[in-house]
Amino acid sequence: MLALVPPGEHEVLVFLVGLVAILAVARALGWLLGRIGQPAVVGELLAGILLGPSILGKVAPDVFAWMFPDNEVQGGMLYGVAWLGLLLLLAATGFESDLGVLRRLGRPAILVSAGSLVVPLVAGFAFGLVVPASLLGDEVDQATFAAFLAVALSISSLPVVARVLSDLGLMRRNVGQLILAAALSNDVIGWVLLGVVAGLAAGGVDAGDLALTVGGLALFLVGAFTIGRRVVDAALRAVATTETDTAGPAVVIVGLVLGAGALTQWMGVEAVLGAFVGGMVVGRSRWRDERVLRLVETIAHRLLAPVFFATAGLRVDLGVFTDPEVALWSVLIVLVASVTKFAGSMAGARLGGLPRREGLALGVGLNARGALEIVMATVGLSLGVLNEESYGAIVVMAIVTSVAAPPLLRIILRDWTGTEEERVRLEQEAQERDRVLISERPPLLASRGGPASIVAAQVLDLSWPRDIPVHIVSAGPTDPDLTPVRNVFWDRAVSHLHRTDQAIEEVLLAEARRGHGAIVLGIPGMPADPVRGSAGLVDRVLAEAQVPVVLVRGERITGRALPAAFARAVVPVTGTVNSRAVQELAFALAGSLGTELVLTHLDAGPDLPYGGSAVTQPLAMAEPLLRQAAEAARGGGGGSVRTIARRADGVAPELVRIALETESDLLLVGATRRDLDGVSFLGPVAAHVLDLCPTTVVVVVTPPGWRGWKAR
Repeated sequence: MLALVPPGEHEVLVFLVGLVAILAVARALGWLLGRIGQPAVVGELLAGILLGPSILGKVAPDVFAWMFPDNEVQGGMLYGVAWLGLLLLLAATGFESDLGVLRRLGRPAILVSAGSLVVPLVAGFAFGLVVPASLLGDEVDQATFAAFLAVALSISSLPVVARVLSDLGLMRRNVGQLILAAALSNDVIGWVLLGVVAGLAAGGVDAGDLALTVGGLALFLVGAFTIGRRVVDAALRAVATTETDTAGPAVVIVGLVLGAGALTQWMGVEAVLGAFVGGMVVGRSRWRDERVLRLVETIAHRLLAPVFFATAGLRVDLGVFTDPEVALWSVLIVLVASVTKFAGSMAGARLGGLPRREGLALGVGLNARGALEIVMATVGLSLGVLNEESYGAIVVMAIVTSVAAPPLLRIILRDWTGTEEERVRLEQEAQERDRVLISERPPLLASRGGPASIVAAQVLDLSWPRDIPVHIVSAGPTDPDLTPVRNVFWDRAVSHLHRTDQAIEEVLLAEARRGHGAIVLGIPGMPADPVRGSAGLVDRVLAEAQVPVVLVRGERITGRALPAAFARAVVPVTGTVNSRAVQELAFALAGSLGTELVLTHLDAGPDLPYGGSAVTQPLAMAEPLLRQAAEAARGGGGGSVRTIARRADGVAPELVRIALETESDLLLVGATRRDLDGVSFLGPVAAHVLDLCPTTVVVVVTPPGWRGWKAR
C-alpha cells in the first residue's frame, strides 16, 4: 500500500499562496524585461532572488518564513510543479530541434561541443586546486573539490539556453541548433562526470555502475531514434484526430515525454535529457498534432517554466558575499567560468570554419549556466563537497552568466542573416509552414482499381514528397485488384485497408478523422452536375470531410484512359487559400515532371459574382499576384512559367479556353466547400470546369475556414 501522507490544510494554503506569488512576480518581471527588449527568462530568474532570502527574507522575514517555510513537504510540492515545468520546457525545445541541421553542421557541432566542454573542465580543475580551504566542504580533499568545480564550470544549462533562444527567436537558426547540441552534450557528459565525483566524495567510484550508465545512455539515444520513433508514430497515429477534442493526443505526448524523462533518470542521468530527446522524437513524427504541441509549449513557457526558474533563486542568499574573501573568489569563479567557456566555444567554432559572429554567439550562449547549475550546486552541498559560501558562489555564477547571455546574444546577432545555406533553409521552412494542402500527414486514396483511381494515384505520387506513405482505401464484398494502382507508387511506402462491412465513403471519413492529411478521389470522366459537382461517394466525402479533398478527373479524349505526362498546366492565381492549395499541387507536379505552368489571373468584373471560388480581385492586382506566384514556382525547381492576365465574361469558360489555346493537358482549380440544405456545393467555376474541360482536371476542395494543419 502506498505510504502517501497528504499535506495538511495549512500546508496546501501556503503552497497555493507561494505558487501564486511566484507566478505573479515571475510573469510581471518577465513582462517588464520584455518591454525593454530582454528575454522573459531573465525576469523569471530574478523573481526568485526577489522572493528569496536575499530580499524578501530581509525586508519581510516573517512573510518569507510563512510563504516559504523550511519544510520538506512544502518544498516537495513546490519543486514538483517546478520540475514538471522543466520537463515540459525541454520537451517543447525538442519539438523545435532539427537533427537534419545538426547533421549538415556535424563537424562544427562536434568541435564546438568539445571545446566548450574540455577548456572549462581543465581550467576549472586547475583553479579548484588553488581555491582556499574556507570554500571547501567539510571533510573533502582539495582534489575532489577541484574535480567538482571542473564539472560545474563545464556544463551549460539546456533549459535556460532553450528559453533564451526561444525568447530571441533563434531556435531554428543554425547558431541556435548548434548551441542546443553543444549544451546537450555538455550536460550529458557533465552529469556522468558528476556521478564520478559523487562517488569520489562518497569514498569510491563503482566502475560497473558507471559503465552501466554510459552504456544505457548510448542505448537509449540509439533506441529513441529507431525503435522509439516507431513506437511514437504508432501511439500518435492511434489517437490522431481532426476533431476539436485533443485530449487523447495531449495525454499521449505528455506521457511519452515524461516516460522518457523517467527512463533517463532511472539510468542515473538527469530526466531533462530524456524529456528533450522525447520531444525531439515527437517533433519528428508525421502524426504529431500541432495543436497539442502549441498547447504544451504554452503551458511550459507561460505557466510552469517561470515557476522553475523563479524557484531556482529561492535558495540563494546574497548575504554570504558580505565576506570580502568569499566575494573575491566568487568574482574569480564567474570570470574563470565565463572566459574558459567562451574561449573553448570560440576555438571550436573557428576550427569548424564557422563565421566569427556565430562563434561569438556560441561562446555567449553556452555560457548560460542557469538553473541546472543550481541543481548541481545543491548536489555538491548535499555531498559535503561545497559549503554555504562556495554554494553561493556557484549559484551567483549561474545567475550572472544566465542574465548576461540574452542581451549579449541580441547585440552580437543583430541584423545577422546567416549563411546562404541557412537563408535558403529558413525560406523553405517558412514555405512549408504556410502549406495548406501537402503536409507530412499521409494522404488517403480511394480506389476500386479502375482508370479514374490510377489517374488520381499518378497526381498524388507526383505531388507528395517521396518519404510520405500513401494509405489506399477500398470497400465492397470482394477485395479489388489494386496492382495497377500500387505500381504507380513503386518507390513509396503503401498500405491498404479494405472493408467488406462498410461503404467506402464511411471508411474514408473514419480514416480521415484519425488525422490523415488529405483525401484524393478519382472521378469518372462524365459530365458533372453543375450545382452539386458530383454525387454519391464524392458528395458524402465533400459534405463531411474536415481535411482537403482532391478530385481528379481524367481526360475525355476517346481511346486514352490515362493522362499524358502533364507537359503543361493551367493554374488560376487568386490569392485565396484554395488558390494557394492549387499552386502547391501544381508546383509540386512541376518539380517532379518539369511541367510548364500557365499562371492565370482572370477578372470577371463586379457584376459577375462567382462566390468563394471565383477571382474577384480587379485586374490591377494581377501583376503582383502573378509575379509572386511565378517566383514561388521557379523556386520550386520546376519547368518554365508563363503568366496570363485578362478580363472575362465567365471564369470557367475562359479557363477552358486558355487550356485549349495553350494546348495544356492539365487544368487545376480550387474551391471551398459550402453546404446548402445538406448538399455539398463547390461553386459554378469548379463545377463548370469539370463539365466543360476535355483535359485532365484537378479540383482542390478545402473545408470552410481551412488554413492548413499548422494553422488549425
